[in-house]
Amino acid sequence: PSVMSIPRTSSLGVAAPDAFVSTYPNPSSNTNTIRYRLENPSQIRIVVMDQQGREIKELMNKKQETGTYTFDWNTQKLAAGTYFIKVVTNDNKGQLIKLIKN
Repeated sequence: PSVMSIPRTSSLGVAAPDAFVSTYPNPSSNTNTIRYRLENPSQIRIVVMDQQGREIKELMNKKQETGTYTFDWNTQKLAAGTYFIKVVTNDNKGQLIKLIKN
């Protein structure tokens, strides 16, 4: 999958994202699995955006502890096309993942 990370800077001056995210299958048909790992306890927000950057669905918005999480998302009602899954943590830094819906 395509992953674009918007990193934060660690105390060593090395970029390190707060969350690591993947999605599969990609392209997707009816169900998509989103897997993410939090390096620190964080408020995490996961939204789906269209190609124009408009948020079309919020998948999650809650505080979670450090760890790895997985959830399934039903994409059956989503029209065919290109979307972006945006994952944002506490400091508004995160990742964008490109998702193709067949």
